[in-house]
Amino acid sequence: MGRRRFAKPKPSGPIATLHGSALDDKLDLHGETARSAEKKVTFFVERWCRRQPGAVLLIITGKGSGSPGDPVLRGHVRRLLDGPLAGSVDEWTMDVSGGAIIVRVGRS
Repeated sequence: MGRRRFAKPKPSGPIATLHGSALDDKLDLHGETARSAEKKVTFFVERWCRRQPGAVLLIITGKGSGSPGDPVLRGHVRRLLDGPLAGSVDEWTMDVSGGAIIVRVGRS
């Protein structure tokens, strides 16, 4: 008897991920304090919610290697996206480099 082959399942539609999405804009937070970064991220995300719901944004936090101690901005921005900005964000994920966050905005 020969080997039996099974058909591979085919996706029913396109698989959308944030990593493969075209970016609409980016915000670089290098050199910012946690307080100024919070203001900039809030304004940036809320502006894009009004302008174009569904937009994909890149927020560059850096890896924190220049910070004394542990990285500050990355964790601060993640808490902001999960907390106060959760109603404005459909989804977010860390960029593969680890120094940025990819965000899809929703309707605020």
